Amino acid sequence: MHIKFHHLTADQENIVNLMINAALKKVDPFETVINQIDIDEDQLKICGNEYILADIDRIILVGLGKAVGPMAAAIIKKIGKKIDSGVLVGKHNIDVWKIPENIDVYYGSHPIPSEKSFAGAEALLKRVANTTENDLIICLVSGGGSALASRPVDSINLTEMQDLTRLMLESGADIGEFNTVRKHLDEIKGGGMARCARNTPMETLILSDVLGDDVSMIASGPTVADETSYLDAYEILRKYQLIKRVPERILSVIKTGIEGEGQQSISRISDYQSNKHNHIIGSLSKAIAAAEQIAKDNGLKTQVVSTCLVGEAREVGKIFGTILRSIATTDMVLPRPAVIISGGETTVTIRGDGKGGRNQEIAFGALKEIHGLDDCAVIAIATDGEDGPTDAAGAYVTGNTLSRAESLGEQLEKYGANNNTYEFFDRIGNLIKTGPTGTNVNDLLFLFAF
Repeated sequence: MHIKFHHLTADQENIVNLMINAALKKVDPFETVINQIDIDEDQLKICGNEYILADIDRIILVGLGKAVGPMAAAIIKKIGKKIDSGVLVGKHNIDVWKIPENIDVYYGSHPIPSEKSFAGAEALLKRVANTTENDLIICLVSGGGSALASRPVDSINLTEMQDLTRLMLESGADIGEFNTVRKHLDEIKGGGMARCARNTPMETLILSDVLGDDVSMIASGPTVADETSYLDAYEILRKYQLIKRVPERILSVIKTGIEGEGQQSISRISDYQSNKHNHIIGSLSKAIAAAEQIAKDNGLKTQVVSTCLVGEAREVGKIFGTILRSIATTDMVLPRPAVIISGGETTVTIRGDGKGGRNQEIAFGALKEIHGLDDCAVIAIATDGEDGPTDAAGAYVTGNTLSRAESLGEQLEKYGANNNTYEFFDRIGNLIKTGPTGTNVNDLLFLFAF
């Protein structure tokens, strides 16, 4: 993959592309999975856990998330003929991985769940429920699974779940807060798949898109004991002033849970946990380390600031813009040529009806802060290639981006007030478009002072 960055030299553009490609390759779903599987005539080893094949009646393959296609393809390549059946729920392009007919493929919706998301989740739960302690379930989890596979408790309908999702997305809540709420409204989340599997052994391979790699939050933890409570969910709604805005039945479920009438989490069903194993096989920190090594190999001084970057996206952009100015004008941070690398998942509080994403907001926030700097760039990119509900992976700005925008007659304040960063960057040619990358481990932020 080669991304064109206007107003960078050919050498600068080459370094940027080498770093991005190295980061994505390090968390390639196919490679990360296939490296965790060993098999011979007698034994199957998954992430170091050993199973005697003669003792297994059936191997069931299930998975959910944006990266489920290549993850499943790796399992199939290693043990395909031994897989009895399965269910996969993703967003796109699963079929290109030549999934065999005994594995059912569903396409859910993201970031707003749909009837397709409900159908996929229902199929997953039914498949794992129809197993015994003599079977083995291999489960694949990656980011996006919370929306792609959703099975709300019976009293909540699709419209209500969609309304809640929109409100949470617009509120500025982080992914941990969002998933805490969802886990108490949905039968597949918060350990729901493990509950349905009862005593069946389960090995879950996880590509992390959650800061700190909290397995209970990735895709809302379908195979992980949930230690949060209904009261936690209620307090999150209160924090973002959503108590009076969420659908009435959603609030009713949470209140009922607080009163002790609802089923809490799998953490209260310890019998089902002893043979359920969860493994992080790819994460943001691995991607950042790969990008940093490429930068060093090409003579750049490097510093990783954070692998857990959070906050309001545009404000993060402003702060990192000032850091880049310090690099460009002094030796107090790093002497040139240098790159600051960060990663994480910021949030956007929606105040307008424009189109954009958190990475586009970061770049927009840095515009004024780096104005006039030579050979500098802020590059913000989603590792899955999809920044918010757009076809862009993110955006970038250089020291002359603001001047160029103004020369074209673009009014910065108009776009900013309406959260219309996509149109702004599209008009000036600064969107980053990669298409779906097949992986998903949060976002990458690079500050370059060449």
